[in-house]
Order: sequence, then structure tokens, then C-alpha cells
Amino acid sequence: MTEEQYVLEAQSGHLQQPRCEAVDPVGLYGWRKRFLYFFLSLLLVIMMVNLALTVWIVKVMHFTVDGMGNLQVNGEGIRLEGISEFLLPLYVKEIQSRRASPLVVRSKRNVTINARNDQGQLTGQLTVGPDSVEAQCQRFEVRSRDGGKVLFSVDEKKISIGTDTVRVTGSDGGVFGHSVETPHIQADASQDLKLESPTRTLTMEAPRGVEVTAARGKLKATCRKDLELQSTEGEVRRSRTESTVPELRCQHLSK
Repeated sequence: MTEEQYVLEAQSGHLQQPRCEAVDPVGLYGWRKRFLYFFLSLLLVIMMVNLALTVWIVKVMHFTVDGMGNLQVNGEGIRLEGISEFLLPLYVKEIQSRRASPLVVRSKRNVTINARNDQGQLTGQLTVGPDSVEAQCQRFEVRSRDGGKVLFSVDEKKISIGTDTVRVTGSDGGVFGHSVETPHIQADASQDLKLESPTRTLTMEAPRGVEVTAARGKLKATCRKDLELQSTEGEVRRSRTESTVPELRCQHLSK
């Protein structure tokens, strides 16, 4: 045996025969495949339920391209039809009803309208409660229909009435705690005019004169004590030549 043959036989002895290893199949089998099918089926059911709920909500809430149900959004603002309920404060610039329809605001307790300035400070408040109506502001005004004439105004210093006539229809008349300035006091037709101070003095003053006239009746002045007619600078005159004083006691003067 030659040397080359010996080397070849030695190398061939060390070489091993190749083995046929098992190859895993590609894909999902068994419980993995069943779980994937179940998960896909569950997703499909959830998508169908969501789609059905979306269609139901759109149908119930009446969603349209203009708004939702009775609430419509347009270029001029928001238009709301029917009865609406607000659970939180409502901030708006203007509230207007439809033409020939009243605007009704209801509340179980009260209705409060606030006005604020740029800094958020309260400048005016109107509260309509079950027993009273309260207004809190620097000046309160009631104007005529055209808005040109102030009929009634109130501020911290005075109350102004701009009407031609102030009419008091109560059975007890009007009660004033302080002085009253007016150019004319007149009773209704066929009614008596009575000026009374129950516990104090009744005073009528005017720089140019005070005139008391009874055009078609009598003038009566009654007092418990003395009745005085006094003129500080002028005279006390009577225009008629005849004067009657009933039950006048005459005192005889002795020489």
C-alpha cells in the first residue's frame, strides 16, 4: 500500500455519514390555530356591535349636517327648538325667540342673569325668585317703547319718574317718609284730596306762594288747637265783603 492510499483511507475513516434531521412544518396548527380563529371572530362581532350602536345613536339623536336634533348650528349662531334644560351656567351674547313666539325661562328655584366686565367682575344682576324680583346694579332704568324717554330710574341717590302723571290707586294712598317735591297734586274725579300727617306737622312751602283752591266746593280747615293765619311781610285779606263765623263768642268791652 502506497503512502497516498494510506492517507486517503485514514481521512475517509474520520468522515461521518450525514444524518437526515426532522424539519418543522411552517404554519399554525392545533390550539394556536383555533385561538386565532376565535380572536378574529370576536373582533368581527365587536365591530358589528359598534356599527349598530353608532347607527342607533345617529337615528335617536337625529344627527344631521346642520346639527343635532333640535339644536341647529348656522352662520348666525345656534338655533334651539322646543324645551331645553341647562344643568350648568349658560354664557351667551344674545337670546332671541322665534317671531310671534314668547321666550319662556323656567326654573324650580330662581332665574339669575349676571353681567360682567372684561375683568370678570360682576356689574349687574337680575334675580327672579319665587317671592321677589331683585336687581343689583349701579342704575336701574325703565324706558318707553322707542327707548328715547326714561320713564323710571333709580340710583343710590334718588328715584326719578319721567311720566306725565303718577297715579296711586291704593285705598290708603301714598306714604312718604321724607319730603316730596311736586308742582301739582290732584285727586281723581269725584274723589277727595286728603293730605295728612298722623303724628307730626304737615308743612307746605313754596318760594313764590302756596295756592289752595276749591273750584266747586268748600274749603275746610280743622284743628284741635288754635288756627293761625299769619303773614310776615304782607297782609291777610279776604276778597268777599261778607263773612260768616258761626258760634262766634263776642266779648263785651267796657269803657
